[in-house]
Amino acid sequence: MRLLFIGLPLLELLGLMVLTDRIGLPATLLQILLSCALGILLIRRSGRSIRDLMQGFQKTPPSTLWSIIRPLQAILGGILLCLPGVLSDAIGLYLAVSAGPKDGAGPGRPDRDMPGSGPDSPNIIEGEFVQEDLERLN
Repeated sequence: MRLLFIGLPLLELLGLMVLTDRIGLPATLLQILLSCALGILLIRRSGRSIRDLMQGFQKTPPSTLWSIIRPLQAILGGILLCLPGVLSDAIGLYLAVSAGPKDGAGPGRPDRDMPGSGPDSPNIIEGEFVQEDLERLN
């Protein structure tokens, strides 16, 4: 645990020094400011969704654990984006991107409200089918 508290800030500092050496001080400062602004935006957006989620939980209980975890994951990603450092930005971006869709369907899962997305419903593709004679086409 001590290694985490000592090692992580040292890795962040080393990453910032390497980044400054590669792209320069003004670009590094711009990267820190932009990642902090993105983190604040993500925290605000996730905070609103948590408030809406809690109001919805008063009416009906949560259907999945993922619907509770997703906004918290986005907030943690936003907090990590606000911290200066390359490693925390990478982890924060990963958490923010993998937080999933806003509707709580979860990562890689279809929207539950769409027709044909349930386990018992058949896969139906609406459209027209026209069979043409192959001899006529040649």
